[in-house]
Amino acid sequence: MDNLLMRVEDAAGILQRERHYVYKMLKLGKLKGVRLLGRWMIYSDSVYEFLRQREEDERNEAARKCRKI
Repeated sequence: MDNLLMRVEDAAGILQRERHYVYKMLKLGKLKGVRLLGRWMIYSDSVYEFLRQREEDERNEAARKCRKI
């Protein structure tokens, strides 16, 4: 996939979160982006990798809960 840039609003929509969540993930280094003309632009690859990792974490958590039963 090409490493295109997207607006914070677009990343928030893909992640189904609010804009402040995207800013927080940028600050924590969990999303990668650059500031252009005073606005954050997020690398699309970063958003999709973050989403993939979040889904994998949720599956792992569900598997752990099943093993405890």
